[in-house]
Amino acid sequence: MTLLYERLGRVEKSYTPVEEEEISSIIRKRLFSKIDEEDAKKTVAELIEYFKEEDILPQGIEPSEYRQEFLESYPFLPDVIDCLYHRWGSFPTFQRTRGVLRLLSLILYNLKDQNLNYISLADINLKDPEIRRELLNHIGNEFDSVISADITDKNSGSKQTDNSLGAAYKGLQLGTRSAITIFMYSFSGGVEKGASINEIKRSASFGSVPSSIVSETLETLKDKLFYIQHHTGKIVFANQPNLNRILLNKIESIDDKEASNTEKEYLQQHTKQGKLRTYIWINQSNDVSDDSELKLIILNEQSKSFVSEIVENRGASKRINRNTLFFLAPIESKRREITLSIKRKMAFEQIILDAYHNLTEDQKKEVKSSVKREEENGRSKIREVYRNVYVPMKNKVDEIDLGVPTYGYDTNLSDEVFEKLKSEGTIIARLVPLVLRERYLKGRKHVLTKQIYENSVKTLGEDRITNISILEDCIRDGVKQGLYGLGELKDGKEIPIYWKKEPSVGFGDNEILIDSLICEKELEIKQERLETVQEEVITETVVDKSSKKRVISTIDTPMIKIPKGKVSQILGLLNYLQTKFNKLEIKIVAEDGSVTEDEYDNKIKEALRQLGIKID
Repeated sequence: MTLLYERLGRVEKSYTPVEEEEISSIIRKRLFSKIDEEDAKKTVAELIEYFKEEDILPQGIEPSEYRQEFLESYPFLPDVIDCLYHRWGSFPTFQRTRGVLRLLSLILYNLKDQNLNYISLADINLKDPEIRRELLNHIGNEFDSVISADITDKNSGSKQTDNSLGAAYKGLQLGTRSAITIFMYSFSGGVEKGASINEIKRSASFGSVPSSIVSETLETLKDKLFYIQHHTGKIVFANQPNLNRILLNKIESIDDKEASNTEKEYLQQHTKQGKLRTYIWINQSNDVSDDSELKLIILNEQSKSFVSEIVENRGASKRINRNTLFFLAPIESKRREITLSIKRKMAFEQIILDAYHNLTEDQKKEVKSSVKREEENGRSKIREVYRNVYVPMKNKVDEIDLGVPTYGYDTNLSDEVFEKLKSEGTIIARLVPLVLRERYLKGRKHVLTKQIYENSVKTLGEDRITNISILEDCIRDGVKQGLYGLGELKDGKEIPIYWKKEPSVGFGDNEILIDSLICEKELEIKQERLETVQEEVITETVVDKSSKKRVISTIDTPMIKIPKGKVSQILGLLNYLQTKFNKLEIKIVAEDGSVTEDEYDNKIKEALRQLGIKID
């Protein structure tokens, strides 16, 4: 403004009535003793060119015509004179020319120390007490609080918008400048009130930045200001609170616990019927079962100590299946975003219940769409916030970041964690027989199959398989390939039963994988013995006409009592019979001992079920 004063000279203070068409020239004569016409032409030309490039010149007026108006009103943008003279001047108390001159002299005095090339409505300082009082004299003191709440206070919506813009625009105060422009256009003694987007752009923008930034600024102001309204394509300030103010009051009345309950519901919906058994916001280690199923524990907050407590204990007892646990924790810095979105949704729902009849039709539509929008927003933020996966290892806890979700994310959160852990090699969906042999039989003669499985669920850092059938398939494939044999351990001796053929895997207490060299030697001897087994049988004979040899087509033995410790030999016999007959039936009668109901269901019936055998 210092530069402007050098160009304009001193400020006059005498006023006399003028005709409307002379207002611009009279203002210059009354307020300034001289104008640097060359500087004026340069500034006007540059600004008109910017307005043309941005397509924000007033409608229905040629650039040359607007240029002439600007030269006559310089250093004021023509919009300043037009707004003050025609809108504010329509108030009976304003006295048109005299009121314009009085107000402009206050504005000039306030800006005298600023280095401005021209003056727009956005340059009017509403914090200045004299300027503010002059305006309030015509519109009423009730707007004093409106100015403070939405424009001048340090926590106002305008200042929040200024600070929310990118680094390149943060210092330009486009939020405050846009709000001031809207405010000045909002009042008239007639019917015309409010500012169009182009009117706001002409006053609030600078030639050095794209005017589209003002459009983005207005979108932010729409959510931040409490007293702006939208009517027929224009934005206007009113002394009645808008939906933002009503919404904020509702939000402030919603308890954090209510929002937390909704957040938990969102989590339940995001993990329903997922690939990992999921526990949400548990309070104690006893809430998590101790079994072989893989589990995902979603934490209410990041707490490594709570993770350790769950991994090590189940209530007062030590946890056995420690390698079945994964944890998902929120990013604390973004947690508030979920809460705010949920509260906004709940607030809009309360507005529908409490104040719907007082809303305009446009506001009713906005409220309904906002409920849906905020619910979708809250659900999407669940994935943005809950993304830190903790994987307990032997002496540490590994952290895996799920990353930022893609646009339109709609995946089960439990499934995504599962797939991420699978891609990282933490969860194993398929075991390779050669790897199993190298890991468990290298330098050993045998390993218990039950021990391999128990290691996977009990020992931290071991391969975590999705279920026992993964290991069963791996054992079966390795046996058929001859990488190792399957048998049992008796009196410290390896007894092979299956090698290079389809095995029956049961994970019994004595069932073992056996080094292939032992199998090759032992099974050759055993095969010779099996061929000499004599049993009392009832046979039905037929004659093979092609070979003229007598063959046995049906074998039906009486009930056989199996000597203790001879099960493996019988299994070998049954396997031999299965190679000769398509149908083979056995009846199991176990006496003189007992198993629990759980053992019967989980070990006997489940083993038969996995074999595809139905029990009538």
